[in-house]
Amino acid sequence: MWKGSIKNYLVFITVSGFILFLAYHHILKCYALSDDYVLLYSALYTSAKNFITHHHMVGGRPVYGVFQQWLFSNLTCISDLRYARIVSLIGIVLFSVLLYRAYLSSGWRKVEGGCAAIITCLMPAFGVYAAWATMFLGVYGASVGFISGKLCIKSYDLLCLEGCRLKAIILMLGSVFLLMISLMIYQSVTPAFWLFVAITLFKPQGNSEGLFRKSLYCFVIFSSTAMVYLILIKASIWPFTVHAYRIGMTIYPLRKIYWFLKYPLSDVFSIFSVLQEKVVISITIATVFAIMLVGLYLRIRRNNKQRWKFVVVFLALLPLCYLPNLASSIDSAAFRGQGILGSLVVFYIFLSLKEIFQSRVIRIIMPCLLAVFSIMAYRNVTYGLIEPQKQELELIRHALKEPLLQQPKEIIFIRSHWSDSLAAKFPYDEYGLPSSYWQRVPTFLINIIAREDYDDTYEWIKVRQYKYGESFALKEGIPVINAHKLLKEFKIKIKSFEYKFNASTDILLLINRDKGYDALKALHQLSFQYKPEGMVLRSYGHDPHFALPLFNFPSEKDLVVKIDITSPKDTVLQLYYATKSVPHYSEKQSVKKRINKGNNVVFIQLPPKDYTGHFRLDPGKIVGEFLLSSIEIRGMS
Repeated sequence: MWKGSIKNYLVFITVSGFILFLAYHHILKCYALSDDYVLLYSALYTSAKNFITHHHMVGGRPVYGVFQQWLFSNLTCISDLRYARIVSLIGIVLFSVLLYRAYLSSGWRKVEGGCAAIITCLMPAFGVYAAWATMFLGVYGASVGFISGKLCIKSYDLLCLEGCRLKAIILMLGSVFLLMISLMIYQSVTPAFWLFVAITLFKPQGNSEGLFRKSLYCFVIFSSTAMVYLILIKASIWPFTVHAYRIGMTIYPLRKIYWFLKYPLSDVFSIFSVLQEKVVISITIATVFAIMLVGLYLRIRRNNKQRWKFVVVFLALLPLCYLPNLASSIDSAAFRGQGILGSLVVFYIFLSLKEIFQSRVIRIIMPCLLAVFSIMAYRNVTYGLIEPQKQELELIRHALKEPLLQQPKEIIFIRSHWSDSLAAKFPYDEYGLPSSYWQRVPTFLINIIAREDYDDTYEWIKVRQYKYGESFALKEGIPVINAHKLLKEFKIKIKSFEYKFNASTDILLLINRDKGYDALKALHQLSFQYKPEGMVLRSYGHDPHFALPLFNFPSEKDLVVKIDITSPKDTVLQLYYATKSVPHYSEKQSVKKRINKGNNVVFIQLPPKDYTGHFRLDPGKIVGEFLLSSIEIRGMS
């Protein structure tokens, strides 16, 4: 039976769905990420219709392959990938419900369990599941593994506590079956099995009775199922003499443990600090470690008899929640493989907080953390994954527009470098690395765009691709698409004040021919004369200046000022501002810009300060006539 009323779960589903949608709603935009291009083209345009299924079969994920083949075959273009991402978002909401139910069953209060479940689903790994169409089924594999853990624990209770052997065997077989399905969906999320075990074993007010025996029972079920899975997969692909690259076992266990401590574990301990500076990440890791250490100490002090068994199981669950990746011969610390390990760390953090603080304090802390982590998850997914990939697609699509008009048979494509990322930070492949960086992408990317922008009869384009910096011979008539140059030039552009100004829609002040120039006030050595093309500023000395009108502005935003002015000679334009701390104009509170003879468009950025609203503009230090076309000030976040 479900603990709690149906109404309680409906309320949670509504709240969880609303928060997760707010955090991940940009998944509805038109973009794709690396493998999306390969799988979409393979499903739609190649004669090998079972390519995806075969690809995942070799990787030990046949169930994933079947569903992915079916879904991608029913999509028609890059824009349709949003449907796969919506399916994934629904799966994340359902996984949060399973977590919520498990927390309630273990004695957590509704607010505590609800916040912990939603925060778990806001972790960077779940952001990848939501925002990457290729990963649409991953979270469902986690749900299957989670339910498998529940059946395993229940079978132990029936067998050892109640003596119902037949029911216990049935539930154990059900657990094995679901565990096998989870492995065949996506191995990295199968340890959700252990996440349920952890939530059940470490109840907030529970003791550690039988903890070690129950953990050992679950380990036997999990490890034996994993061995059967490996035998079945290897046997199924052996007749085809194909190397099962994703299910190869590591032969360097010590090196793998070091790698686990250095990369995946430090990543999940940094919680949501994907796009933060190294100092912030280090502080976050230290804080999380300290909280867990204090919580662990308080817990073992309360359960002194079973303390060593508790510590062993507590620590052992960390590698167990990352076991498929630890056992694999592939060293990939990508976020998509850290979902369950991160979920366990979140559980440990909140368990430790409950040991440290009283319930009333926890009920205040958790909603606050939920609000903060929701914002961080939104920023991580939007600015670390979606927007960079969307902009990269638009840049390449625009660069291809003219060459595709000639229907070329061949295109030279220069791949981008990892440092060309349009994300603020780029820790691993999902968060930041350009899709055009990967060798497998350009051919499919070019041909998908060609068919989308023109028609399905567009002939296959041969793509000769080269690494950034690699030499090649130009051939006449063969267009070149330089992804490295496109991304590098765009990065330079977005750092400019002009780009920031145009990107802002928060217009604070606008003075031009349409709005009029009456609000300007001449102060010194200056007179105004209106003309149809603008306002003539007639300077009578070497210190002419005028005042801008007062306007309302947000104190937390930068101000970007755009001035369109024509100068009779080369000179220096200077903008003064007054602040509450220094309410008069001074050289320290001014910005200078050199302007040339003729028309100039000047951009000036002012950081957030305690401005009084008084601004003064000196058009130049010369005698003569200036023509002011416009002054516009915008706020920029």
